[in-house]
Amino acid sequence: MKALMQDWSLTLDKLLDHAARWHGDREVVTRSVEGPVTPRRRCAL
Repeated sequence: MKALMQDWSLTLDKLLDHAARWHGDREVVTRSVEGPVTPRRRCAL
């Protein structure tokens, strides 16, 4: 037994696949340390 709560590794590609599948129509907002908030309509994956 690996003592894990899931059968797969939580990696960036799995996170992005989940986001695209379940939240693909939602707005993505990014912000840099020195810049303004930048809204994006769609995340191109």
